[in-house]
Amino acid sequence: MRNFAKSTISRTTRLCSALLAGLAFAAPVVQAREHLGPIDNLLLKNPYANPAGAFFGRGVVAGDVDNDGIDDLIVSENGGDRLRALLGNPFDVGSDPLFPFSPSTVSMPNHGYVMAAGDFDGDDRDEIAVAYPNSSVGGESGAGKVYVMNRRPADGEWEVQSTIQAGGAYPGAVQAQANLGNSLASGDFDDDGYDDLAIGMRGQVVGGFENAGAVMVVYGGFLASTAATVRKSSTATATA
Repeated sequence: MRNFAKSTISRTTRLCSALLAGLAFAAPVVQAREHLGPIDNLLLKNPYANPAGAFFGRGVVAGDVDNDGIDDLIVSENGGDRLRALLGNPFDVGSDPLFPFSPSTVSMPNHGYVMAAGDFDGDDRDEIAVAYPNSSVGGESGAGKVYVMNRRPADGEWEVQSTIQAGGAYPGAVQAQANLGNSLASGDFDDDGYDDLAIGMRGQVVGGFENAGAVMVVYGGFLASTAATVRKSSTATATA
């Protein structure tokens, strides 16, 4: 009887051990999650003289404008004729970097603070679309326009690659208070490898109805660096 009991206990023990081992093997490995944390964070203050009322940081966009594999920051004030380019530098979090960014000032025509980044021409460097929705075009106040800013790889200087406004190479006609550029978004909408640009036109008149709104979609391509050779564009109205 004792031998039978011992045998039963032994089998039970082996079975429990096997089950526990199986559970331990099947249990998922819990790894520490990487997340935004409290180390090496920065406060990038307005670097300019007499900064009062400039609202530095009203617009911020990220993209790799120099094709070094590190994202960069472009910062706008509340409009004006300049942007702040902050080119990202490599460092390990916790290393207390001396120069986390390489800053410079980008001079450009008057603009607003809405921006979007994307590689619209397929050169592996992001361009920066900068909106000016309150600008006058052809005498129509508030018609709006968007500048596409490009950082030249040869000398690192910035230039206006193209200017987008209703009419001409782009769909639609200039309308007062259409506010073309009140919002921007970039993405590859046609899966051709080039980023495209969606441009909000909140005040667009549609079918005689004021402030109906529209979205202009401008498609990127290898010829997208000049207004005359933009590959294609379309306008989606409020009825889309």
